[in-house]
Amino acid sequence: MASFKLFFVALFLAVSFSNMGMGLAARQLLQMPALPNLPTLPPLPSATVPSLPQPTTTLPQPAFPSGGLPPLPSAG
Repeated sequence: MASFKLFFVALFLAVSFSNMGMGLAARQLLQMPALPNLPTLPPLPSATVPSLPQPTTTLPQPAFPSGGLPPLPSAG
């Protein structure tokens, strides 16, 4: 049972010391001077898509035979 207490104390100390470095780093970031305003880039020119040439010829339409259906057999 004592080993569990020792483990938790060691874990608590390790977490405490690891967070102390983060606190110091955050303080340094807050104490930095403000960055100067950077100049903005000019807007990019709009790219125009060239139009493709339109086909001038038409494809021939296939001719289908104009036959009808055969007559149905009579029931009788």
